[in-house]
Amino acid sequence: MRRSIAKLICLSLVFFSVALNASAYPYQHPKTGILFTDAIGRAKLIDVKDYEKEHPGLGAGVMYRADTFKADVFIYDMKKSSILADVTAPVITGQFEQAIGDVLTLKKRGMYKNIIAQIKKETLQVGAFPFLAQQNDVFTRQY
Repeated sequence: MRRSIAKLICLSLVFFSVALNASAYPYQHPKTGILFTDAIGRAKLIDVKDYEKEHPGLGAGVMYRADTFKADVFIYDMKKSSILADVTAPVITGQFEQAIGDVLTLKKRGMYKNIIAQIKKETLQVGAFPFLAQQNDVFTRQY
């Protein structure tokens, strides 16, 4: 009997561990349904931060990392009840410009010492979703 209880506990721990790992990645954003795969090319999905709980309107951050670059995707609505599904809408382009400005301000303050800012904006279609993007050389680390 002790042996079967020990087996049950071990199997439960294995199942619990597998269930936790399986639910971590890939990540599906609950509000939008956007699915983030565990890797994009060489970049691996390393973390998802839920900012919404402590700061309503700030959504979530999805972080990908590779040896030579990083990519962060932020999904948020700033508590706006209506946002057009159009990447050229002023509310979206305004937030995009503000984000670029924030990074440039932090660079000027010395927070980002190892970057060169090369702002190149483009619209990308990722599955059914259009995204405003900065080309992958926008914030290039100097080595």
